[in-house]
Amino acid sequence: MSKTIEYTAYPLSDILTQRIVNYLNVYRMVIAALLALAQFGNLVNADLPEGYAIAANTIVLTYLIFAAFHLFTGRRSGTDFFKLATNSLFSDIFFLSLLVIVFGGVNGGIGILLVFSSAMAAVLLPLRIALFLASIASLTIIGTAMWYIRDSSTTTESMLQAGLFGITAMISAVIANQLAYWARDYRLIAEKQRETLTELEQVNELIIRRMRTGVIAVDH
Repeated sequence: MSKTIEYTAYPLSDILTQRIVNYLNVYRMVIAALLALAQFGNLVNADLPEGYAIAANTIVLTYLIFAAFHLFTGRRSGTDFFKLATNSLFSDIFFLSLLVIVFGGVNGGIGILLVFSSAMAAVLLPLRIALFLASIASLTIIGTAMWYIRDSSTTTESMLQAGLFGITAMISAVIANQLAYWARDYRLIAEKQRETLTELEQVNELIIRRMRTGVIAVDH
């Protein structure tokens, strides 16, 4: 009989948290590798100044190292997956926000990655922490667009796109957190019902074994 899920400050149980964190570590490693391939393989057509290009290279390389570190840590025995989820998602928001600032906007899919990281933070972390990370992502996206709006390359359409990304990050965080809590609650109810049925089955079996007389009911 499995152990009943206990209520914690985190939306999901430790087993589900561990499973999702392991999937997230693999996803992060793939994304970091693709970003490194695009950056160092000259697949990005971003005409960055020399200082910005060096910063982008440093951020992408550091993010790749962090992704490898989290992937290795998640496979170690005795890992605190709640703490690992917190640290890794903070790293995601931090490095992706830096890339948004360096590239001057949400071009190249960085905005989608920030929205996804905000939603995953809401699934794995308490709502207060998830909203904090989502607010960092939103302010970075919108603030960067406002800062670069003085440049002729930044249009009103880019500003509108940044605003939509920021709002989506906040709303997706709230919805994902509520869905995670509902999933945890429904699973908790199912576990308790299974325990109750198991106990009733054991009681009935014990009664039948200790009965000296019984009653048999038959139809006509």
